[in-house]
Amino acid sequence: MLEPVAEAAVDRALAGPLPEAIARSLVEHHVIERVVREVLTSTEFHAAVDGALQGDAAEQLVERVLRSPHTARIIAETLDSTLTANLADRLVGSPEFEHLLARTISSPAVRKAIAEQTQSVGDEMIDAMRRATFEVDDRIEGGVRHAVGRPPRTGETTTRYGGLASRGAALALDALLVFGGYLVGAGVVCLIGSLAGGIDRGWTRDSLAAAGWVLLQIVYFAGSWAAAGRTPGMHLLGIHVRAPDGRRPGFGRSLVRLAGLWLSVALLFLGFLPALVDRRRRALQDFLAGTTVTYDDRMLALSADEHL
Repeated sequence: MLEPVAEAAVDRALAGPLPEAIARSLVEHHVIERVVREVLTSTEFHAAVDGALQGDAAEQLVERVLRSPHTARIIAETLDSTLTANLADRLVGSPEFEHLLARTISSPAVRKAIAEQTQSVGDEMIDAMRRATFEVDDRIEGGVRHAVGRPPRTGETTTRYGGLASRGAALALDALLVFGGYLVGAGVVCLIGSLAGGIDRGWTRDSLAAAGWVLLQIVYFAGSWAAAGRTPGMHLLGIHVRAPDGRRPGFGRSLVRLAGLWLSVALLFLGFLPALVDRRRRALQDFLAGTTVTYDDRMLALSADEHL
């Protein structure tokens, strides 16, 4: 009997200003915000969210969303939109991004990584060049020995002593360095001479030029052999000059070897031919100075890898 009366009373209440008054009161007193804040800060809510995310249903839902063609279409449309392009331009052109990029590039870790990468690329190029010259050493000597009807050498000769290709390439690089240094030095001398009134033409200029050329070669070749056992070109090709005791040659022995080098070149490079038949690949300058040319440790490791 009371049900129709109750329904009529509720209908009149909802049709009147009561709902608006209740909603206004909820908004004015921030009831919804307080309820939501209380729910979010409760440990039960966090536990419930963690439990839902750790369940299989959440993983399956994420996989379904990612595999959905609608998701791919939305991402593609977003990336192709002008909004994304404008946002990227604003991001790249912002001072904050430039400051972050500068800090990243100048960081010690990035500089160390770049240096290591550059060094590794340079080492690979040098190792490849050394392997190539090592192979050419054996091929040249093998071709000569085959031409004269003798078997190719094996063992210590081809795995320790520097061949004709390695020595020739090192000498070519050293010659370029010496000639470049001579040109620079001659230019400086001429400049100073012009400021002082000029250098007379004739035997004075020719004598100074010849003396400078000889002195530069002595300092470069003999000085390098005596101080380090090799020139910069020999260092790049991975070979050393050794005295009979296995150490670096002294300055006197290096001078004798340099004189032998000059003689070998003056004989139209015929002084290098003994390296093709000698057991220790010695050239004329090595016979005169009692020296040998050997591969360094890194070159020996590369040759061992090559034979393996």
